[in-house]
Amino acid sequence: IYPYAESKTRTIKVRLIFNNKELLLKPEMFADVKIYAGALTDVVVIPIEAIVRSGKINQVFVVTSPGKFEPHQVKLGLESDGRVMVLSGIMAGDEVVTSAQFLIDSESKLREATAKMMENLKKKAKENNTTDPAAEKNKGDAVK
Repeated sequence: IYPYAESKTRTIKVRLIFNNKELLLKPEMFADVKIYAGALTDVVVIPIEAIVRSGKINQVFVVTSPGKFEPHQVKLGLESDGRVMVLSGIMAGDEVVTSAQFLIDSESKLREATAKMMENLKKKAKENNTTDPAAEKNKGDAVK
């Protein structure tokens, strides 16, 4: 298999050896090819949409507890029918995130936590008769 695709035709060249006694196959012919391999066992397979690709790094997010996720760098193997084999990085039984929904959930939790933090700072500022939460933080930093 050549390591690049032709940009104009979006095809990949492959060099194969065939028994062609009747000369039905000619040089430079095109073909749609499916390669059937034997079934693999004891492998970890996940949906392709679980892969987060960034440059040369492939990651998946593993659920560590409800609402908590941890990135794992993975090495990928064969890919077929919307699924990909994971050679390393996660183990059988790991629960991986298969959509970006967790990012939306994480962002909303971050916004909620930030809002609560600001509310608490404002409450403390009000208790100390200041109006600016930053003033409360820097209260003892005044130059004498």
